[in-house]
Amino acid sequence: MKEHKTLRWIAILMGLTLLATGPILAQGGYDLTWWTVDGGGATVSSGEGYTLGGTIGQPDAGTLSGEDYTVIGGFWSFGVGAPPAICQITGTVLLQGRSDHGGVTIHVDGTPMATTDSGGGFTAANLAPGTHTVRAAHPGYLTSEAASVSCPASQTTELPPTTLLGGDANRDCVINLFDLVLVGAAYGTCEGDPAFDPRADINGDGCVNLFDLVLVAANYGRGCPIPWAAPVTFGLTQVEYSLSAPGQPPWKGLAGSEQWSLQVVDARDIYGLDIRIAFDPTAVRVVDADPERGGVQVVIGSLLADRPHFVAENRVTVDEGRGKGVITLVATLLRPAQPIRGSGSLAVVLFEPVELSEAAPSPFTIEDMRLVALDGGLLAVDWKENALRSTQKPQAYLPLILKVR
Repeated sequence: MKEHKTLRWIAILMGLTLLATGPILAQGGYDLTWWTVDGGGATVSSGEGYTLGGTIGQPDAGTLSGEDYTVIGGFWSFGVGAPPAICQITGTVLLQGRSDHGGVTIHVDGTPMATTDSGGGFTAANLAPGTHTVRAAHPGYLTSEAASVSCPASQTTELPPTTLLGGDANRDCVINLFDLVLVGAAYGTCEGDPAFDPRADINGDGCVNLFDLVLVAANYGRGCPIPWAAPVTFGLTQVEYSLSAPGQPPWKGLAGSEQWSLQVVDARDIYGLDIRIAFDPTAVRVVDADPERGGVQVVIGSLLADRPHFVAENRVTVDEGRGKGVITLVATLLRPAQPIRGSGSLAVVLFEPVELSEAAPSPFTIEDMRLVALDGGLLAVDWKENALRSTQKPQAYLPLILKVR
């Protein structure tokens, strides 16, 4: 009995000594000295609501294992053991119509676990081993989902690349008329404009334009989630069209109403168009193709009219003060329509002279033109002249022939 009390007091004195000398040692150059007394044995003393445990003579730190048991020796530790098994999932997610694929949120079993970098790469780490559902999401795009993704312990599972399809402007998980109308209502606006709607800027370039409209049209009718599949191949080249200088032919005044056709030759993969043609309103006026509607419109050409399409803008405006008229036509095909290939008419305009005379009217000029492919890439366009010719009277105007390459 006396021997047990002696050991107890020895343990108490050693503990108090270490507590007292620790701070002193720490003040002298931040030297925290560790102490062990080997030999074995343990005792616990309690009193006045406190318990003091001491270990004397325990072997230095070490791990002993055998059969199904492991003993960790050294300083006391609680909850020490093998780290939990984890795994990770990696992959690449691309955004249709963009060159920067960053900002896509990667959800694993409904929990955000990673964000893609500018190249679309991601790593979802510290996952529990097992089977997971992976979903990629970004505003304006349909989500992509991979179910039953196996993630073994201490391993990395790499998913195949996938592409998120753009066009879900109102973010209701389906691309339909509401998205077309939303983009159409904000068409032509940019950041800072009062009418700008960031939801309509699908490709995130700061403006609502033909690229956004075509993304909606190309994926029209689709819903999410889309399968986690191979990426859509596209090249956003942003190659601008070239315009040759106008000639100086002997222009003739119109003898009456004339029908003019805007034609393309050897077209390849046209899915959307944004065309602006300027004319001199003191020489000619545009006859309204649809008097029952407000404003003045032109006729949609057969290449668009004969297949599913959506017209965002079709109007003729005249600025009397500047003496300038502009024809604006913005339209796109709608899925499941296939891209335009071959030759034909994009638009037909009916002109009539302001006065029947032989006076030379100003030539019609292309102010801006963009033709966009199904994948959102800008097509390169060449044309021989920047003036329109009557399809019925070749002597009146030179032809406007577009060659898409």
